[in-house]
Amino acid sequence: MAQKLACRDDGASHLSSTKWSADEVALMRDRYSSTPAKVLAAQLGRSYQAVMKKASALGVARPAGVSQTPHRWTASDDAEFIAMYPEALQAEVAARFGITERAAYARAFKLGVKRESRARHCSALGTERLHRGVLERKVAATGVRKIDWKRVEVIEWEEANGPVPAGYLLVKPRNVERHAKALQLIRLEEMPLAAARALAPVEVRELINIKASFGRQLSRIEQMNGIKRGAARESYRPWTDEDTAFLIENRSCLTPMGLAAALNRTLRAIGGRLRRLGLRSTGGSSRAWTAAEEGLLKQQFNCIGAAEVAARIGRTTRSVEAKAERLRLKTPRK
Repeated sequence: MAQKLACRDDGASHLSSTKWSADEVALMRDRYSSTPAKVLAAQLGRSYQAVMKKASALGVARPAGVSQTPHRWTASDDAEFIAMYPEALQAEVAARFGITERAAYARAFKLGVKRESRARHCSALGTERLHRGVLERKVAATGVRKIDWKRVEVIEWEEANGPVPAGYLLVKPRNVERHAKALQLIRLEEMPLAAARALAPVEVRELINIKASFGRQLSRIEQMNGIKRGAARESYRPWTDEDTAFLIENRSCLTPMGLAAALNRTLRAIGGRLRRLGLRSTGGSSRAWTAAEEGLLKQQFNCIGAAEVAARIGRTTRSVEAKAERLRLKTPRK
């Protein structure tokens, strides 16, 4: 239990025991490594001792060299900071003044200091990282990702075999662990897509990349919704001459639902085939309601129901119910 210092209305203070909430614990884990304990205590409305005790219980710690209290900036510190910040790495500045990198950013913004180039504050050369599951190493500082970062297995392959010859690519076979010995040297012409990207104009390469991006997004959406790509194509059944002849011959006497049941196809397939043939189904087409039929419906619907009205006027129950709904007639009492 953490101890919190609360203030009474009369100005006196008393020591109360307050349980830590899940949000407070999450805030402690997120900010303790970069925010001074006194500042964090003020944000949480707790005492400095309570914050330190909770940090010890959670096992969170600060980076080496970071002070527990806010750095007191002097005129000499500011002058050194202004001279150092444009050239040094962010981590070097933070280590020099015993502050976090976030605090260094904040001080630079307050003093109006900017870096000379984007590459200055990026990761140091030789830094390794995981990018989309692939281990990469920084080999340059141009500010262009494709130039600055290189796959580690490619670097190891080139150290053993020399640079990749012009017109060739290093490719990793499928279902093989990613390492330098698994890479294969393949001519550019043997990979149509790679050749198209490498040899095509800039505009075409951009279109290829956009298409590939759309494909990746579509695959993610299909996976999230449990859709198997090509499932619709697998269930497709070509139209035979007999099916087409039956459709043309019976379209005037069978409804689209009847045609679908007779041919074992969907309503969408029946409609699409008729449109391609330039035809339309006339079987079971709707019949306009007369004034006498509407009058009978209004008088008898609430008394005898849709089925009896349908039998008297020679229509389907579904047609009578739909018309009654359009006329806003009340449902018959049971």
